[in-house]
Amino acid sequence: MLRTYLKLTIRDLRLNKGYFIINLLGLIIGITSFTLIVLWTRTETSYDKFHQHANDLYRVDYLLYEEEVLEQHSASGSKPIGKEMVKEFPEVLDYTRFHRAESLVRYGDDPNETIKERNLLYAESSFFDLFSFPLAEGVADSTILALDHAVLTEECARKYYGNENPMGKVIKVDGYADYVITGIVKSIPENSHFSFDILLSYENLIQRNRRNWEDSWFGEDVYTYVLLAPGADVDALQAKVPQIPEAFLGDFMKRAFFLMELKSPRCKIPFPFDIFIGLERSLRF
Repeated sequence: MLRTYLKLTIRDLRLNKGYFIINLLGLIIGITSFTLIVLWTRTETSYDKFHQHANDLYRVDYLLYEEEVLEQHSASGSKPIGKEMVKEFPEVLDYTRFHRAESLVRYGDDPNETIKERNLLYAESSFFDLFSFPLAEGVADSTILALDHAVLTEECARKYYGNENPMGKVIKVDGYADYVITGIVKSIPENSHFSFDILLSYENLIQRNRRNWEDSWFGEDVYTYVLLAPGADVDALQAKVPQIPEAFLGDFMKRAFFLMELKSPRCKIPFPFDIFIGLERSLRF
């Protein structure tokens, strides 16, 4: 019986080659499309989930309205906001912030052993408390991002030193500051909403700029993330957040409609959800 069906099928294929090819192509396209959609969805919804505190981690974003029209929406903004949120709201357990920079990095005695790094972060010591980037070398304690310490990614360390152990070696940044390598971060997962090549201490920026850097509410060059207590009422916190910048920028806020939002870090499909203090609610920005 099976042999008979097989013969009939082969005969039909010979008689209707065009019809068979069209159906076969349709089946292939359908299966391929379904597979790609599943893989894309799995990738998008997995963003940042490797962080231990993924469900309680939020970035503070900034919105600037002029005459009730959104003129600017930035993921980076004022420097003191994280510190003030921890001080004022008990549901905010901790915060971290970083500043992205481009710098010339010299990694050897030869002046030619210099590379312009475009993805260098000045990060606070709490960086590894909030983000779970695993280390291949070093310990993520309070000293790993001390004032004269540097943390490199595996790719960056390999670019500088090949197969040599980079721990304890010294890099010079922008020709004047030396940093001892105290940690190596494993390859950053592709499903991370941000990446970096080198981490230096945020304290360097405070030391160089003194009070003007630490306490300035104006400027859009610092990314701030806050860690909320598990089960915290995000809606209630969201309603209170504008109190902080208003206390420091009251008249300016009223004139320019300066607002803030708590946002889950991923820029496409957020986790665990998306909330705006501004005038809109959206899954993308």
